[in-house]
Amino acid sequence: MNVVVVIDGREAVPVRAIPLLTNWETMSPDRVALALSWDEDAIGFEGLQALHLDAARKVVPATWWANMLWPKLRALSSEIKAHEVSIDAGRQLWRDKSLPLLPAGVFVWKDEFEPMHRSRYLLGRGRRVNKSGDAMDVDELERHASLDFDPFIPDPEMQRLVMEGFEPSAGLNSHNKVSEKPLQRSAAQDAAILAAIRDAGYDPVTLPVNEPGKPGVKAKIRKTMTANTIFVGTKVFDRAWERLRQRGDIADRA
Repeated sequence: MNVVVVIDGREAVPVRAIPLLTNWETMSPDRVALALSWDEDAIGFEGLQALHLDAARKVVPATWWANMLWPKLRALSSEIKAHEVSIDAGRQLWRDKSLPLLPAGVFVWKDEFEPMHRSRYLLGRGRRVNKSGDAMDVDELERHASLDFDPFIPDPEMQRLVMEGFEPSAGLNSHNKVSEKPLQRSAAQDAAILAAIRDAGYDPVTLPVNEPGKPGVKAKIRKTMTANTIFVGTKVFDRAWERLRQRGDIADRA
């Protein structure tokens, strides 16, 4: 079942779908909560935000994941461990009961989540070991940690649970699209940075090389964006700047 939805022209993933993207290999609901609370143990997910599918696209605060959902998930885990008859039974009960605790109608942007997950689990920041205790090689990592946005979910009840809040009544049509706001946030970030560069008197494709010991153009532009709500998060500005560099919209003077 394809779990990707298109919101305002941008691909998004319901938070309830995240554990299923790797069949529970990398991110169970408690790991999702840690990532979205910007916990120090969730390395690589700094600045990742989840939004609610409403007219305002309101951000679910990191403090909600840390102070409201995380304790509830840990309490559930403790209760299951205290009464489980076997590890396998406890693991299955955890999966059945923890997934619904993730909120319905809440999503992350695919183009933000996917590279963070890849960096964490496939590029060395969260290296995994196999059953023998050896570090997984590249092929093993790909099998265990690659994201599948069309996971096999045969249970109709599970399908409904994962996509709850994204039904047609919520503004979702048969092509998994929601269209209310024409401008994607990434496009808005790109436009804001380019405009700020020009306002500062620079040509985006002939930026001066940084002088030793002095702040460069990037640092100056970052400072002008501190109050801009589309750059909330510690890594959001850096990702937008790098995106512009990769496209050639920003370049240093030859």
